[in-house]
Amino acid sequence: MEIGDGVTDWIPIVVSSAGAALVTLLGAVTGGAIASRSQKRHLIRDKQVDACAAIVAESTRAELAMRRLWRRDEKVDWKPWNQALALLSLVATPAAIAAAEKMDATFWHSTLRMEELGTFDEASWSGIVQDLRSVRLDFINVAREEIVEVRHGLKRLPIIPPPVRLGTNQTGTPTTRADADPQG
Repeated sequence: MEIGDGVTDWIPIVVSSAGAALVTLLGAVTGGAIASRSQKRHLIRDKQVDACAAIVAESTRAELAMRRLWRRDEKVDWKPWNQALALLSLVATPAAIAAAEKMDATFWHSTLRMEELGTFDEASWSGIVQDLRSVRLDFINVAREEIVEVRHGLKRLPIIPPPVRLGTNQTGTPTTRADADPQG
């Protein structure tokens, strides 16, 4: 037996073991990177959903505040709406941001329209609400598609509005849009 033969017998075992350890380590690092990326994606998506939910909630709150402004001259606090817009601009997709900007523009347009009309009347308010709810629905559908990845949009908001009083009938009873048109 020669002196070098015992050492050379161990080389394939050491190389094989080192290779297996290296592959295991590489797999662990790769798996960690993939998990980290997936976790980051989920965190961003959660932030986007939260920001979109804030926009929907604040747009509803602002709509109700605008009604109080017009009927009772109560001041509208736009701070929560602006905060929701700022949050959305940090995390949302460009399409969701554009839909929120359209909603913001509709708020401004509606406020100006209310000033032009002067005194409150239900018929005018009904038109303003229709505009506000239409852009809210557009925003919701963009958010559903862009962020939640739901491919079918809503046809209407899942809110049944109260009837709008249009006036009184011949007996003096208040009439509503539902009275005038049973189909809605």
